[in-house]
Amino acid sequence: MEIPGAHLAADLHFNDAAPVRLRMVAREPLNPPGAAVRGLFAALCATFAGQLSLARTIEIDGPELPLSAMGWLEELRRYLYAVRSYRDGRAVAAYGCFADRSAGPDPSHLDRDDSRTALLFLSGGIDSALSALLLDANGYQVVPVHVTGVNGDVAVSETEERAATRVAGELGLPLTVFDIVSEPPLAELAAGWTTVPPSFPSVNTVPHGRELLLLSAAAWWCESAGTAASVAFGVENSGWSDTFRLNGHSYPRSDTQSERGLTALQRLSSYCQPGMLTLVSPVAGLTEYRKFVDFSRWRPDLLNVCSFCFWGVCCGLCQKCSLYYVIGRSLGSLGPQYRNSPMKLPSEYLVDALRRPLDPRYRERQVALIDIDSAGLWRDGESSLRSLVRKVRPTLLHHRDAWRRDLLRARYNVSLPAKFALKRWG
Repeated sequence: MEIPGAHLAADLHFNDAAPVRLRMVAREPLNPPGAAVRGLFAALCATFAGQLSLARTIEIDGPELPLSAMGWLEELRRYLYAVRSYRDGRAVAAYGCFADRSAGPDPSHLDRDDSRTALLFLSGGIDSALSALLLDANGYQVVPVHVTGVNGDVAVSETEERAATRVAGELGLPLTVFDIVSEPPLAELAAGWTTVPPSFPSVNTVPHGRELLLLSAAAWWCESAGTAASVAFGVENSGWSDTFRLNGHSYPRSDTQSERGLTALQRLSSYCQPGMLTLVSPVAGLTEYRKFVDFSRWRPDLLNVCSFCFWGVCCGLCQKCSLYYVIGRSLGSLGPQYRNSPMKLPSEYLVDALRRPLDPRYRERQVALIDIDSAGLWRDGESSLRSLVRKVRPTLLHHRDAWRRDLLRARYNVSLPAKFALKRWG
């Protein structure tokens, strides 16, 4: 671990790969990080790299974390390995442990000093933009922070930074930026260690467990500012609640973007910086449909400046673009200019939604498509998709109202204070 000026840096060594240097750089002046932040950064970087490479053991050479924190670090490592193994179709049983660290997690320890300063990780997407609005409506002073280099390839990173800058500008808030720089880039590392390489439009290699690195930035900012903060992540509802089973155990499908992930990170940070960080996720209880409805009724102008695309180009064909496109069409909302219309090709995600009309994974697309059909909002070149909708129209119409009510309902979100209001606008 080196601290060149106001940088954080970690050298990551692997038995069967070239070493990697990972640096975190603050664009705005910050005080040099203390031992607690350096120790947390070293531990989280080692865990992040370990789960990307599915290392059999992880050794940490840096400032010591409290032994009581290591149980929660092991909890994070264990299920991040499970997520990686599940996605790659690998066996997980033999993988991973921390060398010479054996304490189990202590579930009794959890600080929740809900600060009225909210350090919001602003990616420039709908989740983080709506999080900013909800935090402000609940009386928080929002400090938007953007971290580059953690979300896919260079094109995605550049698109998200531009979007975050635009969103912060529309909200009238100055944007604080950290850069994650690795040699080679994280996306290249992830692509080299996965059995599921990038394949447009269905898969984009995004390094898993990015919240490990984001938490390091939050800890450094709070220590430098000398203030506690509620650290807000724009974790979406599907990531929060969707699970899978592996080797007889249930795991969140979306690694650290889940209730289990943020709870473990909260407990870990409580040991490393007591009382400084309280993790929240304002939109984790809201579906994509509900978020889009709230935006379209309250701040439709923000839709035009947000970044939607998994590939950073508003492709119109990836899972995210196709979802937002059809919801926006059904609501008559403005949005970005897409390169392609998922309703003309049509997108594989829309076709699958209609071939499986009772599959709850496609509920938002199904409600949007039957609304488009009922309102006669079809356009030239969409006859193929329209024919598919008409085949299952009776089924979709029968369930639409009940499905819509469920999509607009706010789910329980353990990360939020009891009095946090998930306000509806309209």
